Amino acid sequence: MMNSSYSLAAATTTGIAVHLGVFIRGEWHLFAPHVVFIHAFGFLLIGLFTAYHDQTDTLYHLYTTLEICGCYVASLWCSMIVYRLLFHPLRHFPGPRLAAITKLWHVWLLNLLLKPIPRFL
Repeated sequence: MMNSSYSLAAATTTGIAVHLGVFIRGEWHLFAPHVVFIHAFGFLLIGLFTAYHDQTDTLYHLYTTLEICGCYVASLWCSMIVYRLLFHPLRHFPGPRLAAITKLWHVWLLNLLLKPIPRFL
């Protein structure tokens, strides 16, 4: 049986390291389908690893995989939120905090600007 506390600590450390090493640079929200696919593939590999390593029931493997992946995603998001609110160079500019912690407003604005403008005669 795998040691759960070490797995969760590794997932948390990996989430923070991925943010600081990869996602902190660039406009990754523009490549969202690729990022989702890569993460889904990684989560599948974690599931296969837990199934291969532990010879217990399938429900336990699913629970362990969801626990590890949830810990990774939560630490990744928390790392992003803390960085954007406390350490980002633009943190002192006024504006809504929701816009500071997420890129969804940027995606919404791009979709709004790229829609065709109706022409009236």
